[in-house]
Amino acid sequence: MVFAHLGDQLLAPEAKTSILFHWYAKTRGITAPLFFVVAGWAFAYATIPRLQRFRRWGPPLSRRLRRIGALYLCGYLLTLPWWASGFPFRVPSEVWTPFWAFGVLQCVATALLVSHLLALVAGRPSAFARWALAFALGSVAAAPFIQGWAASWPAHARGPWNADSVPGGFPVAPVAAYFWLGSALGTCCWARGWPPARVALVTGGLAGALFAVGSGLHPPLLAWLGAQRFGQASPSLVLTRTAAALGIIAVLAGLSARARRLPWLVELCARRSLTFYLAHMLMLWGVPFVPGLVHRVGRCLDVPLVAGATLACLALIAAGCWLTRKMSQGRLTPEH
Repeated sequence: MVFAHLGDQLLAPEAKTSILFHWYAKTRGITAPLFFVVAGWAFAYATIPRLQRFRRWGPPLSRRLRRIGALYLCGYLLTLPWWASGFPFRVPSEVWTPFWAFGVLQCVATALLVSHLLALVAGRPSAFARWALAFALGSVAAAPFIQGWAASWPAHARGPWNADSVPGGFPVAPVAAYFWLGSALGTCCWARGWPPARVALVTGGLAGALFAVGSGLHPPLLAWLGAQRFGQASPSLVLTRTAAALGIIAVLAGLSARARRLPWLVELCARRSLTFYLAHMLMLWGVPFVPGLVHRVGRCLDVPLVAGATLACLALIAAGCWLTRKMSQGRLTPEH
């Protein structure tokens, strides 16, 4: 994800013709589906075993609602066009288009909110898994119609539903389907107590089946939808990208079958995923009066330099997370 974002804004145009970038581009569409499936899976493990606590007002529900609100707020703050001349009142209306479109954080917040309501209504884990799967399939099937229908709406109205002309847009249909599918799978995994080896077997088999179905549907759907709408809302594309995400999960589940716990660095980063997302976006775009890499460097780097910048960015954020944790635990005081 970080490499993709830095590459979009810092990679020189001539570097995109390199063989290294050619092979990387083939994996570009997997990042967001993998992120959303894992997020939905994590939601299931964080919510379903403690569902009774979320049925009444208290710290768990309060934290959940604050997190959803924070995701919406951060999503919009990150896309404020503060860098545009004349901001905020004297900028062209098209400059605000990315602000109105749903980004990854708003889409995650919406999927999280819907999943939470479904869990409360369903009551039982098995019922929630069925509802989450139904919402996933329904949003995938409806995505071409919803996006085509909303294409003519004003920018502020079509934001959650259509991402035309917004490369970083994440319309709810079909992107939230990855989250709901992850929620359904995570619930089944928790309810049945599947060990990692069984998770690897099930997700690997499901990945193969989805890839076969999605690949078979590509030609007719491409002819029906056209190239632009196919890339944004094709059910076959969702199926093949879901297959790739599940394939990665299957491999990692198989590798972790004998592991007792995550390596401390992986665990640290996993617990601070939102921090990593926000921090790297701020490094890239900056904040008002403090330009980021986009404005300081521009599109002039080759692939190795972008990779180096990605590693440096990740290392700085991880170091900040580690120092913050040590200070919160009282092991490191500000004087040190």
